Amino acid sequence: MNNVAKIIFLLLLTVILVFNFEGVVLGLLTINPIFLVLVLILYVLVQISSKLNQGR
Repeated sequence: MNNVAKIIFLLLLTVILVFNFEGVVLGLLTINPIFLVLVLILYVLVQISSKLNQGR
């Protein structure tokens, strides 16, 4: 993971935790499908950004 991807990932994670802390905790406890989808989207975005940076 490159620096830009890390910064974006951390910012998104911080926003999610700050604004939806209870939802994140409940999602982790119950393995909420929506939470899993969000994680999957974040993972895909990170993979795409790392591939784009390797392509340069």
